[in-house]
Amino acid sequence: MDWSDLFCVSLLQYVYVHRCRTARTLVEAFPEPADLLKLSKREISHWIPDENDQATWFNPEIRHQLEAELQWCAEHKIALDYLHDPNYPKRLKECPDAPILLRRLGSGNPSPRRCLAIVGTRNATPYGKSFARQLVQSAAALDPAPVIISGLAYGIDIEAHRAALDFGLETQAVFANGLDTIYPSSHRNTAKHIVECGLLWSEFPQGTPSYPLHFLQRNRIIAGLSDATVLCESARQGGGMATARIAASYSREVFALPGRVSDPKSAGCNDLIRNQTAQVLTSPEQLWKSLGWEKSKKKKQVPEELSIFGSPSDLSQTIVRLLTEHLHLTPDQLLEHCPNASLQDLSIALTALELEGLIRQQGGGYEKQ
Repeated sequence: MDWSDLFCVSLLQYVYVHRCRTARTLVEAFPEPADLLKLSKREISHWIPDENDQATWFNPEIRHQLEAELQWCAEHKIALDYLHDPNYPKRLKECPDAPILLRRLGSGNPSPRRCLAIVGTRNATPYGKSFARQLVQSAAALDPAPVIISGLAYGIDIEAHRAALDFGLETQAVFANGLDTIYPSSHRNTAKHIVECGLLWSEFPQGTPSYPLHFLQRNRIIAGLSDATVLCESARQGGGMATARIAASYSREVFALPGRVSDPKSAGCNDLIRNQTAQVLTSPEQLWKSLGWEKSKKKKQVPEELSIFGSPSDLSQTIVRLLTEHLHLTPDQLLEHCPNASLQDLSIALTALELEGLIRQQGGGYEKQ
């Protein structure tokens, strides 16, 4: 795709940032999008009838901003995938409201053979996080292993990403803002690790902040990239619930981890199961069987979760000591205090300490109980 076509698609996406179906209709009508740039104001009114949209289309400041953004992407090795390009994710292209342009950073595969979305509440309990980690660990024994998709948010999302990194799986994160900003900032190191072996995605240009509506738009990309979506833990309202419902609307498989009827953090999962939007999920093996994903005949070397009771015990003691001294630390800050520890050892140690009731998650970090 040449520069003028790419610029036109970027401008069209900017005009219809919250109306992706309309943007898609226009690019379907113009196989060479740059032809839109040749139209006069009178001619463009046939295709872009709203006067405010026309003003945005012809705004020189916006055009200059998008030109600079395309240059910035080239300088930072961010790929730009147009809807009709061969590299555009095949699963997402099937969705009627797929973005006409995606920004992609990293070394992962845009269209892997298998993709699994793991999502849930930001305020996850040890129950939800433990199951998410168990699910990813089991996925590492599949052949081929699925790519783990999520949104880099607190709670279930970041647990799924870090577990994938720990167990050697590719993982991809979808942003609700431009790729120039990591949100939340405490997950910056994890994002850097994802770039090394996976992908970061965004439909938003450089400088776009994380508005609430952008998170809803982001959720449809998570659902659209994936063969199936697993909701590990969620209240009745939340991004994970939105992702699950969108996945169901795309006729993708949806699974939910059931919880206690008295637990508000499982109320959303239980509702989806009750109204048959999601299948009940009780074990990783059940999920693989439902999806027809068989185990590998070759046994892969997967790190054992029980290793926390062996060699990482010194790290566990160090974590408890650091949280006693500093009261509150994020995982990235803990890594800075433990330079000899790997991300895998840290994640395993934190999960085990939390399950043992010695520490707890609070505000994107950890505190001593």
